[in-house]
Amino acid sequence: MIVSVIGIFVQLAASVTTCIEGLNCKDDDIFVYVISLLSLVILAILLVRPPDKLGHLALLLILFYVVLWYAGVAVITLKGPFVDAAGNGFYAGWAVLFGGVYTLRSYKFQLGSLDSND
Repeated sequence: MIVSVIGIFVQLAASVTTCIEGLNCKDDDIFVYVISLLSLVILAILLVRPPDKLGHLALLLILFYVVLWYAGVAVITLKGPFVDAAGNGFYAGWAVLFGGVYTLRSYKFQLGSLDSND
């Protein structure tokens, strides 16, 4: 999860730098800010509450996080602010996505059986 948090901050810093250098923020830059802030809220919830306390909500939050960053990486690398060059923001987007997938995998095992009959 720490990889995701660091990646989000790198992503924000790279997007702010791109915004400042271009002297105007486009919709794609704002999209990066929105998904980064949503991701930080999700990660804060997951850090404060252990997965056994959240139950299925933890799995749903992480799944939403991963889907959000699949869309985010698609926009960031194909349409958004990091199309011209592969720099910190480009790699940070991929790091956040892979961190989310890793977190999803580790939380699934921490929750144990998701069968409602148990």
